[in-house]
Amino acid sequence: MNVLMVLSLGFDRPGPSLHLLSAVMRGLAARGDRVHVIQKLSGGDGPGIPPDVLDTGLVTTVGIDMPVVGKNNFVGRYAQSLAYVRRAAKAMAGRYDLVYIHSCQTLAPLVRAARRRCPGAKVLVNVQDIFPLNAAAIGVMKKDGLPYRLFAGAQARAYRRADGIITLSRDMQEVLAGEGGRAIEVIPPWTYDDDLRAVPEAENRFLREHPELTGFFRVVYAGNIGQMQNVEIVLEAAGHLREREDICFVIVGGGARTEKLRQKAEDMGLPNVRFYPMQNADRAVEVYSMAHVNLITLAPGVTRTAFPSKTAICCAVARPILAAVDPGSHYASMIRGIPGTRSVPAGDARAFAEAVTDLEAKKRDFCPEARELYARELGMKNGVARHLAFFDQLKGDTT
Repeated sequence: MNVLMVLSLGFDRPGPSLHLLSAVMRGLAARGDRVHVIQKLSGGDGPGIPPDVLDTGLVTTVGIDMPVVGKNNFVGRYAQSLAYVRRAAKAMAGRYDLVYIHSCQTLAPLVRAARRRCPGAKVLVNVQDIFPLNAAAIGVMKKDGLPYRLFAGAQARAYRRADGIITLSRDMQEVLAGEGGRAIEVIPPWTYDDDLRAVPEAENRFLREHPELTGFFRVVYAGNIGQMQNVEIVLEAAGHLREREDICFVIVGGGARTEKLRQKAEDMGLPNVRFYPMQNADRAVEVYSMAHVNLITLAPGVTRTAFPSKTAICCAVARPILAAVDPGSHYASMIRGIPGTRSVPAGDARAFAEAVTDLEAKKRDFCPEARELYARELGMKNGVARHLAFFDQLKGDTT
């Protein structure tokens, strides 16, 4: 098979999808398929596509240099995306069996370009989050506004013109099913290593570097801090439990709302909350392992548009999980199905705090069922195999 991968990001900067994309490239090359990658570069000093992938001789790449645009500059970012599409379209021409387009806000022109520049190829769209529904869920756009209708219409056209869609959850699949696309495959994101396991407390470098955390029941939020993550609920729950001197809420991460969150914690006078900066990917397992409870939080409505990528690593380290998500979602049902975990409605800080005290009282530090879910559904080998099987299905689909 000859595959073209058109990415909305580049390997010169850290990103939550890079290990997924590398693993898929590695899987394709391992069976003798050729892969050409078009990536957007923005002047980062990242290591690029892993050498072992390029050393196969079956994976090639071209980078398109684009300027950096601030995360809060939505208009600028969208204009940059359109400029990238125009340049990427020129680099698409060729004979391919499959064009794989990575999740972005400008799918429609990319799908159109793939149809025009790669005749006969099947077009597959990877949807990591559903734009602009995600923007509406957090109040950035209004569903009855003209910008939302224009963006939603453009994305829907892309879904309808694609031969297949890969997305991350059953909740997202249900949303996308109403938009079109012949086939929708659900493949959750996986971790960096199928053999990933918890780091024992005595060997945990993060705890050695931060001895101030020893002796507490540690409730840990780790990851991006933005509007979609709704980390504010962690502070509100901490406010309900400010008298519990044995419980410490640990926030490890960074993002657009980090400073606002720090200021809110200071304004609330929370002695039971500690902040730490975002850690490198190779330290993530230490952070999640030192938790007595790992937290997964999403703003109301976001469960339908995105899947928390930290789910896999939280299950891999087999610690209890507390999720604040939409209560009627498939994701909430999945979490509730793991003994020793809890799911409360997104935005219900009191229920969140009560769940923390309940988990502390039970003191169940290990959840083997979470580890089983990781091995069964959230591992790398399984995820790559499902990608390749779906690629083969689309290639052989001549209907």
